[in-house]
Amino acid sequence: METAVTNAAIPELNANGISFVSYAHAYCKTAGQGSATILPSNEFTPIESDDAYVRSVFNSDSRMEHQMYKYKEETIAPPAKLPTGVIIKPKFHHYITVYRRNLILFQSVLVCCRNEIIKNDDFTQLASSISTDDILYIINNVIMRNDDLFAKARSVFGAFAKCMKLNVGPPKMHRFQGVQIWDIDDGFAGSPESVTGKSLSDYYEYSLAAIRYHDLEHTNHDGLWKSFSDDQVKNAFEHHEDIHESHQVMFSEAVCIEISQINIPKTTEISIKRLYNYGYDSTSIWLWGYITVLDVLYRSYYDEANNLASKAFESEISEDVIISIEKEKARIKGKMNQTEYLMGICDQDRHKRFINSASSKACGKKSLTEDMLDGITDSMSRVLSALSAKTQKRNARTSIYLSILGLILGLTFVIQITRFVVDLNPSWNNAHATLVVCISAMVLLAIVFCLIWKLLTKRMK
Repeated sequence: METAVTNAAIPELNANGISFVSYAHAYCKTAGQGSATILPSNEFTPIESDDAYVRSVFNSDSRMEHQMYKYKEETIAPPAKLPTGVIIKPKFHHYITVYRRNLILFQSVLVCCRNEIIKNDDFTQLASSISTDDILYIINNVIMRNDDLFAKARSVFGAFAKCMKLNVGPPKMHRFQGVQIWDIDDGFAGSPESVTGKSLSDYYEYSLAAIRYHDLEHTNHDGLWKSFSDDQVKNAFEHHEDIHESHQVMFSEAVCIEISQINIPKTTEISIKRLYNYGYDSTSIWLWGYITVLDVLYRSYYDEANNLASKAFESEISEDVIISIEKEKARIKGKMNQTEYLMGICDQDRHKRFINSASSKACGKKSLTEDMLDGITDSMSRVLSALSAKTQKRNARTSIYLSILGLILGLTFVIQITRFVVDLNPSWNNAHATLVVCISAMVLLAIVFCLIWKLLTKRMK
């Protein structure tokens, strides 16, 4: 399909200030009790200022159960030469957020800026603005292919678990990315007074779509993203939301982007504080990490339930296997209930709306998982009924065999009684008397056998 505009006419986003956030999480195998306050440590600094996201996002009943910390050590990656020739020395800062002492989120933040809006030597310094191709290169090469980040995540989780005295499981890196573009190098449409999050989003829609499709190798370099069709650009994101008009948030399955020009109309004090404290000024990017955990967890529950269903629907299954399946099903449901408990911790309606919108796919997996577990329950009920019927038939056959054996033994016993009677009464010592006794006993036993056979046959049906 042809694009509506020529490549030369497509505006390209060049950033003076941009933040990249990658995520990992780990579960506590044995959750602690009480607040999320850390034990004395020089490695982690709690973020407790008034601008803290924990304070503004979570409801008052649950704030003491959550806390965010900054790790003291940064990760300095090897210098990278970007497509435009700009050389950067990436510095990654690391953060830990603990939710109700059983879920730990790791964030690794790379902030690139030219020190025009905010001066912070701890950020990655830019000699000039970076282009859309540069941004794609940073995501795909400096971040996604950086094994040191995963190693650092494991190290930070281990240090945090030691400080909190928690038994933490192995961390899982996410494929999700958060990107906030907060300082754009000129060229946006309209006068500064008319700049809004929506106007920036509309004007740089091709660049934003390129970030959305950053993993498409045939378009993520040399400006090839400018060949996107109108439909590709239009359908790049599942959701757009304006935040205070000056910001717009958009997300797809694997990336959340917020775009703004934070010094228009002016840079607020809270924006400066949050850029210093977190490396970005976006509640949505912060919540995106929480949402990515929900997505990862519900996908894992779905896979576990799917594997369990394959085992449950096998043609041959024993009672021991059924007991094992029921235990595993209960374990999955318990983990899902624990995750469901985490979804009710936000306070403001706009945060709840964002979570509900951004976690719709995760909730879809949750619904499918619940349906699958219900199907396993139904299957197990049918299997148990079939096993019960088989057991009843097996028991009935055993009873019949025992009845026949009893009949034989009974006949033998009757013969012995007859001989005993004859011995006591010599007058009966003749064939006629013996025959009468034997026939009477056999008729009586036959009647009893017929009654037993009829009863057992009825039970087997």
